[in-house]
Amino acid sequence: MSAKNLKYYESKHDLQFSTNTALIMVIGYKINKEPGPGYDFMLSLDTDIRDYHLINFFEANMAFRSGHNEEALAILNGFDLSKVELRFDHYNYMMGNILLRKLDPNAAVYFNKFLASTEFRSYKKETTYKLAESFMVQGDLDEFRLYKELAEDTDGDELVERDREATYDSELDYDPNPNLLKARLLISGGYLPSGFQELQKFNRVGSTFLPYLTDYQLLLGEYYFKTTNYSLATQHLKQAIEMSEDEDYQLASAAAVLLGKVYDSMSSSESQRYYELAIALYEDEYYESIESFAKSRLSQMTVGQ
Repeated sequence: MSAKNLKYYESKHDLQFSTNTALIMVIGYKINKEPGPGYDFMLSLDTDIRDYHLINFFEANMAFRSGHNEEALAILNGFDLSKVELRFDHYNYMMGNILLRKLDPNAAVYFNKFLASTEFRSYKKETTYKLAESFMVQGDLDEFRLYKELAEDTDGDELVERDREATYDSELDYDPNPNLLKARLLISGGYLPSGFQELQKFNRVGSTFLPYLTDYQLLLGEYYFKTTNYSLATQHLKQAIEMSEDEDYQLASAAAVLLGKVYDSMSSSESQRYYELAIALYEDEYYESIESFAKSRLSQMTVGQ
């Protein structure tokens, strides 16, 4: 159902009915892992529907997941917790994640609030690892290692994908490079010039550590993809795959699925080859979104033939 259809229902029924329908659709976008289309849908809704608190929060979440970090922050800054009847711990969780992508030291404050207040196991493992990252971007390696170890020892919720991702992150046998971590966070949040500056600070000439060198190529590929320089994006992503396709890290598989997206944007049939490669390189402990996205695109291609 489109926003236009919702307006029709609103005229025939009432605002609550339209709001509930919109909420069901937003949850569908989340389940299908489509934050970009979900965010676009949210923007098309009437203001009266978007002002509903749960929809408002989902809009911030969709904006965050689709790389519109400043928009997510603006939405959450306008979120009135006094109007929420139940305790809403996920406000602190979301605000911490948004501020982390800005490299804001206050991210740690919100992560700690969430960990101290939540009564559930869900997202605790992920938040503990994000807290570790917040110390890393502020230059505190000792605190990073302390909280990385705490994250590894924290029981995650097996039903929560973010906690399963934190298992991979906390069990990595190396510390992330600070410049590359900052670049990833900034690029993910849509701060592309700042992310590129962090990449330029990375001393690839002085580094011989393969995961860092591969991650550098992967992040350059993502940067050039998001700035629509598809030629340079393909060049760097192919290099990332060649460098690490025989290594026990998810970097090559992640580079392959991103390369599939690049070729999709170029309307090239080469995308199928790289989605298949992403699946071939995938291991069970990697981020599930890599494999699930590749499989979804291959399935859509099959239907479209």
